[in-house]
Amino acid sequence: MNTKLRFLVYNAYGIGGTVKTVFNFADYFQNTGRYDVEIMSVRKTLDTPVLYLNPKVKINFMQDARKKAIYTEEEKDLLSKPSVLINQDEDLYSFFNAYTDKKLREYLEGLHEGVLITTNPSFNVLATALVDECVLRIGQEHKSFVDYTTEIQKMIRNNYGKLDSLTILTERNKHVYERKICGELPIYVLGNGTRRLSYRTNLKNHVIVAAGRYAKQKGFDLLIEAFALIANEFPDWRLKIYGEGSLVKDYVKLIHKYNLEGQIVLEPGSDQMNEKLSEASMYVCSSYYEPFGMVIIEGFAMGIPCVSFACDGPREIITDGYDGILVPKEDVAELAKAMERVMSDEKYRMELGANAYETSKKYDINIIGDNLRKIIETELNEKKNTQVLNDEKKNIVSSLSVDNIGDDIQNSTYAKMIDMASEGRVGFSTIWKMFSGWLKYKI
Repeated sequence: MNTKLRFLVYNAYGIGGTVKTVFNFADYFQNTGRYDVEIMSVRKTLDTPVLYLNPKVKINFMQDARKKAIYTEEEKDLLSKPSVLINQDEDLYSFFNAYTDKKLREYLEGLHEGVLITTNPSFNVLATALVDECVLRIGQEHKSFVDYTTEIQKMIRNNYGKLDSLTILTERNKHVYERKICGELPIYVLGNGTRRLSYRTNLKNHVIVAAGRYAKQKGFDLLIEAFALIANEFPDWRLKIYGEGSLVKDYVKLIHKYNLEGQIVLEPGSDQMNEKLSEASMYVCSSYYEPFGMVIIEGFAMGIPCVSFACDGPREIITDGYDGILVPKEDVAELAKAMERVMSDEKYRMELGANAYETSKKYDINIIGDNLRKIIETELNEKKNTQVLNDEKKNIVSSLSVDNIGDDIQNSTYAKMIDMASEGRVGFSTIWKMFSGWLKYKI
């Protein structure tokens, strides 16, 4: 019988690193033939997912957010009320509501077997509060601890220890979470994975690519300013920034300020990033912070070097001077200097690209997926063994009733402690010490 494996995500119908990673994992596990995979999306914003999803993977949703969706008056009332289950400091809190709260509660409380993988702090915490302990609850972290608000950090610190395990993107972050989380929790480093392509780009096109949400985190304002410093020296080079978001007008103004309309192009987000990357000779990550860097490894898988600020994720992926170049965070001048070096030296660019393709081997989804499979199997066995041990403890406690003890011990401290143990007021280690003492007394 196949193991049921469920992923809970915010919006499986959008574009983003988390969605892409979940789809890659879902495809891997479905292809093993040993798992029945389901992706549960809180929101459905399109008729079908933008990104490719293995057709054998089940996908369901809680709230139909399409314009054609029809709701009853009672449901509309719930949709108009704010969420109380989701932390208000979550990036996408405004898109949750009392209706999604109701659906989340029903879904999570209805799970009684298999594996649940949750993908943000609020989902991780809800899993500990609402999901049957028979289910293996694996939380995923896609951010560094310091990138969260104080309120979310507090929630993580106090609740993550109740999960069965947690996966972290980088070794550096693992050490941070180990120090911050209350309680004992198995924490695993699990990077994102991608398909390693059989072909490589020729790195001869004078095109630079960047991609991500048009939001402050991605630092596209810094990228535009950096490119402006060297644009006149490389009039035949183009910078293409793929994405969408609230800052698009700000970027248009910045491009106009530097008169770079002919060299910098803002492109819509694409579900065909491999095709877009195939045109590039360099990828640039200009993020203020970046927990991992999904597009970096996708570029590596095509032999494209990356120039990046030294954020947590990129500096764990990129080996400076080998498969890319790292520069100090938010240093626009150094970013421009690194880009200039790659643009002007074709031989160096080719060397970086060849090494990037080699680096991509360790991020192949078959390797990363197998790592997650081992984590799941390890934790399922641990949960099974724990359940067996708990059953044994219960049997011992039930056998240690006062009625089974001789009259000479009926009124002793041990007898009282046995009663307390049967009520769950003392732990197994205390029971064992108590029982050993009683045996000593009897002898």
